[in-house]
Amino acid sequence: MKNFDELEKLISILKKKKMKVCIAESLTGGKVAYSFVKKEGASEIFDFSIVCYSNDSKCRFLNADKVIKKYGIVSTEMANIMLKKIQKFTCSKKRLRLSCTGYASQNLSNDNIEVGTVYIGVGVGAKSKIIEKKFKNKGRASIINSTVKALIHESVKILSQ
Repeated sequence: MKNFDELEKLISILKKKKMKVCIAESLTGGKVAYSFVKKEGASEIFDFSIVCYSNDSKCRFLNADKVIKKYGIVSTEMANIMLKKIQKFTCSKKRLRLSCTGYASQNLSNDNIEVGTVYIGVGVGAKSKIIEKKFKNKGRASIINSTVKALIHESVKILSQ
């Protein structure tokens, strides 16, 4: 069992609870969604993902302009607004909501946030949890992969409670 796939465990939990996943992802660029849809039977648990990579897309799809101006794109508040706003796009009552924002490579803004700083959000029902992660800068792909793994891990933890 030491090679047990945590994504398989999450999918199993979602199927048992008859839940759907909806995602607002930024730095991962669709990789969270792909983690689910590459698995056979994904249609039972996967609802949608919105990839809001640019600030403009975050404003247009998620109405996040005030949050961006006040807190920045890499913040607890941004991960939280992403988590809240995706609810309006789903009809599913039982859903796992996921969000992520962060820097996987050079930070071009002036907010002094280190590369590898990521905020992930996990929501079930009315409850939401935002978690700050500081991944070592082992390159862009490593930070993106670590973000996906962290979202899956935190989802399993929350749904197993």
